Amino acid sequence: MGNEKVVKTICNMCYLRCGLDVYVADGKITKVTPMKEHPYNTLCPRGEEIIDCVYSPERITTPLRKVNGRWTEVSWDEALQLMCDQLTRIKKEYGARALLIYTGIAFAGLHDVRAVIGRFCDLYGTPNLTRGASYCHWVRVIGRSLTVDYDVAPIAWCSGAETRTSQGTSRQLPSRRRKEEGLN
Repeated sequence: MGNEKVVKTICNMCYLRCGLDVYVADGKITKVTPMKEHPYNTLCPRGEEIIDCVYSPERITTPLRKVNGRWTEVSWDEALQLMCDQLTRIKKEYGARALLIYTGIAFAGLHDVRAVIGRFCDLYGTPNLTRGASYCHWVRVIGRSLTVDYDVAPIAWCSGAETRTSQGTSRQLPSRRRKEEGLN
């Protein structure tokens, strides 16, 4: 594949936004590797599966609507109109506060998207916006930032987490420090 090029980007599968070198040939991803010059330059299991996620035959790429118990494809225009109609109905019948937006933690790195969702809630008039991070993620981040200083800690014990498959802060920062100090 002589026309393969490397596209430097970041992963949005979690809040770390690890650096990626994505190899593309003929418009298709052929390989994903860590971007060496990025501060977070490892591939977690999510990053290793990017190609499978992008090209999965089970990936939903068009809007779906449940009709008579079965999912059917609809156009983007039809899906957006249905959402507008339902949101208008809910607001008229129950008031804006009847709407709760839950975004989960998917694509947590997309701060601009989260800002847009927050702005939508403001315009609609609902204060009811929540995320998976509201329950667990940010509590862990804040707690860790107040209690663990990887720059001075000679050892870090992480209990109750599977660091090989979870987001990488608990495994990347100590290994980066070890590299910088020539311990690897």
